[in-house]
Amino acid sequence: MKKSILASLLVPILLAGCSDSTSSSSSSSNGSSSSATYTWQIVHLESVDEDDLGASCVIYADSEIETDDSTVDDPEYQVITAYQADDDYNILYHYQDGTIAETIEASDINNGSVTITLSDVPDNGYVTLEELDGSSRIDYLGSFMFSVQKSLLDDMVLNITAERSASSSCVTGSDHREGDAITKFVSVEQKVNSVYYQTSFDVDSLAGSEFSSHIPVAYIEGESRDVLVTVFDDYTAVSDSSETTETTTETIAEDREDLIYWAFVDSSSVYDAIFDEDGDFDLDDDKKQYENDGIESTELNASLTGVSWTTSDTVSLDDDSGVIVNHNDTTYLWQPIYDENTELSIAYDTDEVDTWNSYFSGTVTLSDGDWTFTSFNDLTDDNVIDDDNLELFDFTTPIIASLDGTTVIDNTSSIGACTELSSEDDGLAEPSYCIDLSSNFDPDEFTYQRLHIRLEDTSGENFTNQTIISEANTEPVVLSSSEVDLGTSPTLTRIELNLMNTDDEDLDAVEYLMTQNIDLESVAEFGTNGSDDSAETDFYNDLNGYVATDAEIETLYQAVLKTNTTIVQSSYEP
Repeated sequence: MKKSILASLLVPILLAGCSDSTSSSSSSSNGSSSSATYTWQIVHLESVDEDDLGASCVIYADSEIETDDSTVDDPEYQVITAYQADDDYNILYHYQDGTIAETIEASDINNGSVTITLSDVPDNGYVTLEELDGSSRIDYLGSFMFSVQKSLLDDMVLNITAERSASSSCVTGSDHREGDAITKFVSVEQKVNSVYYQTSFDVDSLAGSEFSSHIPVAYIEGESRDVLVTVFDDYTAVSDSSETTETTTETIAEDREDLIYWAFVDSSSVYDAIFDEDGDFDLDDDKKQYENDGIESTELNASLTGVSWTTSDTVSLDDDSGVIVNHNDTTYLWQPIYDENTELSIAYDTDEVDTWNSYFSGTVTLSDGDWTFTSFNDLTDDNVIDDDNLELFDFTTPIIASLDGTTVIDNTSSIGACTELSSEDDGLAEPSYCIDLSSNFDPDEFTYQRLHIRLEDTSGENFTNQTIISEANTEPVVLSSSEVDLGTSPTLTRIELNLMNTDDEDLDAVEYLMTQNIDLESVAEFGTNGSDDSAETDFYNDLNGYVATDAEIETLYQAVLKTNTTIVQSSYEP
């Protein structure tokens, strides 16, 4: 058998609202306090010269747009910041049937900050950030909407793309850029039967060598943390002389199998070194006090438990799959996972690892189309099933099907055609539609979803782009715009669907999903200095969406690592 990804992984939970806010008031229908409040800060992300920013303005990341004073030989780049949004948007409260219950205009919002009182939101309804017009990019009337169902509300920072006014203030905050990557080194004891030593400074910062001395570390400047070293007795080399940021060489291993030793190397044992003219290591002065080339080697640990995994022939893994561990609030890549390598090595006897999790990602090939997937699986000792055999989700059963041919159900010609719709008075105040996904997935298999749709009216003069975060629903509504009238029989020009199955009750997985569907760099550079506007058409890349710092995303990521969470996604564009 080739492998199977995720067998009946989770029992879907009925979300009853998981607000972090507290109140003594009576509970609302979603389980949260009826007077709970949330703050939505509406911003405009922009790529600007750092010299033009005040000292207190937030910086999310470096941009790829060069500054005006850049040269070919010495380019300098802008930074991504945020300004308070002051126009061209509304906040809408929607009924469950997609009709509008209340409209809050930008002119009534101070400094882009909106307070949402839970009791004001209709039961099972939605709160929507709607950006209007889009006339700076196109010639007809449009609506860009980002909506969150009532039970999933939280404090958020959300982006709009409309150009800010000259008087708009920047959002205050810290500089969230990471330090530059540099190469440092560690040494561990030599093992006769080992062929590759991998170092992980975090889950994305990897290096390695065939030798136990002077193993390169992809070190992030300004950070001080332990380095994970995992040792393998089988690997395939991509290059034996890959140049790093220093004048050093390292071996890059493509496939690393049969993990046999491991160690967390204390940050104090990470050292600097360069090559001398003869190709030998020339250590810096403060390390030369030690004997044996000035380095103390860390002892390796061989205490490991074998865990196997299986999945179906429909699943192909990509290079991101692996075992992830959390140690001292940092995530590390413990062991890569491949289609051909079904044996994992877990060090359950150590207290140096806080959580164990496998991360599988790749493609599910079905008879009617492909879906991509990511899957977090809790590997704590109590959760490894079937005598240390991890069964992954079995996509061979009809859980998901192609989105090709997805249709819009028209409620204007047949009231009640969308069977899930019901406003407070059981009637529809405005034209309303829903998307028919009844043949695409079983809602009992999933807990939440992200639906992105693009609809045009029959004339092609008006359109709406909507991203809706909600509980899993095979008949999601099309939410009404405050200005755009789609008339009758709108045309569906694009659909994206992310389905999530999770046992997370704290909504961290939902917010993590939101962060994975917006690229702050492309959004900030959209329309800036004549830059590429591909962000408008890239799949799974919302223009209006949840803005988070790298540190906030890392916090959500670590929270999801403690859960069993699977996300599958597919798209269709006629």
